[in-house]
Amino acid sequence: MEEKLSTIYLRDGRNALQYVMSLSEKYRQIATEAIFECLRLGYPLNNMEITGKARQMQRKRNAPLSIQLGGVEIIQKKIKRTSSSFSSSAFKASKA
Repeated sequence: MEEKLSTIYLRDGRNALQYVMSLSEKYRQIATEAIFECLRLGYPLNNMEITGKARQMQRKRNAPLSIQLGGVEIIQKKIKRTSSSFSSSAFKASKA
């Protein structure tokens, strides 16, 4: 992996390995994956693109499995509960 990173250059002239090693250890893995994803998508290799892609990938990983799998049904149930709780509280308020 290090060999591959050392042959990839960012827009500012640093190679990808230097960039990744300048980061905190806990961000190195996701940054490495983001660099390869940016390359795959044809994005320019700069800090903004790498950081944005890394954040997007991290959000996807931290999302509940149902949302990752397109769990529209679960989201709709939450909306129904919310709307019914609003209507029941509105009903109680109108009776008072």
